[in-house]
Amino acid sequence: MAREFGLRGAMRRLEGEVDETFRIDDTGGTPFLIKLARAGEAEEAVSFQAGLLLQVQRAAPDLPVPRLLPAVNGAYYVMPQAGPLEGRSVRVTSFLPGQPLRAVRSTRRLREQVGRYLAVLGRALRGYDHPAAHRYLVWDIQHMASLRPMACAIDPPERRKILLGQIDRFENSTAPVLSRLRAQVVHNDFNSDNILVGSDRVSVSGILDFGDAVYTPLVNDVAVMAAYQLSDDQDPTVTAIDAIAGYHAVTELSTSELALLPRLIIARMVTRVIVPEWRARQSPANRRYLLRDTARAWTQLNRLLAIPDELICQRIAKACPTGARNARTGQH
Repeated sequence: MAREFGLRGAMRRLEGEVDETFRIDDTGGTPFLIKLARAGEAEEAVSFQAGLLLQVQRAAPDLPVPRLLPAVNGAYYVMPQAGPLEGRSVRVTSFLPGQPLRAVRSTRRLREQVGRYLAVLGRALRGYDHPAAHRYLVWDIQHMASLRPMACAIDPPERRKILLGQIDRFENSTAPVLSRLRAQVVHNDFNSDNILVGSDRVSVSGILDFGDAVYTPLVNDVAVMAAYQLSDDQDPTVTAIDAIAGYHAVTELSTSELALLPRLIIARMVTRVIVPEWRARQSPANRRYLLRDTARAWTQLNRLLAIPDELICQRIAKACPTGARNARTGQH
């Protein structure tokens, strides 16, 4: 790090699923994050993420996203050509303060703020594109039908039947409508680990991990966010609708987008069950980390499926009136 980025200091590894991530505190006490891409990751993917962060910094400079630290040669990432890191991209970003959202008591005001920040981020990403944004991504809701082979391996049979039934429903009735909606590059993983909250417990102090960013229907980004705002109540939707309303106040969703949200939230929950289960089978040593949220996701999914889509749609429509601007553009 000293040669490429001019950094010297103590490093410690942070938990992660794909990239290897380290925190380094330089000799002046300033913390940074070092990201090592997995072996074999295409440089195109790294270029996409670097360009995305630069785009957000230009379009919405007040948004709390990581700032890339240029290497001594001016590049925003380096790819060593020899040694133990050969062929693996290395990039350094600022370290953002705050507590993960999952560690903070949820309130309506905070949930609305989460929605507003995602909407502002989405606005900042409008017009940004890159070849890697159009890659296949297992976490991209629009490709839910591709999860069928993974779901076929899940036991017990009763659970497998539920998952396959939801995939069929998505493929037959949701996907055709989804394909006609507006699309752009989005964060696609606005979960409670990727959002940091400030000391006031109501402001977002950090937006992390753009590794799942992708070009997809815009409403999918809202559905992903909402899926992680579900409560543990018998009816888990009330808290999620607070976040949807916050988003809608900044970027108004169309009637078609709002109507599709219940199905898309369910689609994300199905994905949250299938993908970790499948990956845990491939990487048993990492099973505990991969399945840390699966039991809760199953419970929330079953409770969602017990509520008629029409009822959820009515609640969303009430919280998100369409046809008028509901807030001043760009404020959060």
